[in-house]
Amino acid sequence: MPTSNKRGRRIHDNKHCGCVYCKMSFFHLPRHLYAVHDGEKHVAEILAADSDRRKGLLTRLRNFGAEQHNLCTTKTYVRRVPVK
Repeated sequence: MPTSNKRGRRIHDNKHCGCVYCKMSFFHLPRHLYAVHDGEKHVAEILAADSDRRKGLLTRLRNFGAEQHNLCTTKTYVRRVPVK
């Protein structure tokens, strides 16, 4: 998959992350979390952590949001049985 278009600018269409709290998709998840959900327990823990620990906590929260999104989409997805 290409990472730039004809003008040489980066394509940012495949890196959306799901927010755990508002169930929406964001390109800049850390920015969204710090601005909107700074009062939440996990986000406050991320803000108080040092650089290395912050990366791990953000990854954990990002993965949890992705898991919630995947569970939600698989519940609403109706799989068709192929006919032989």
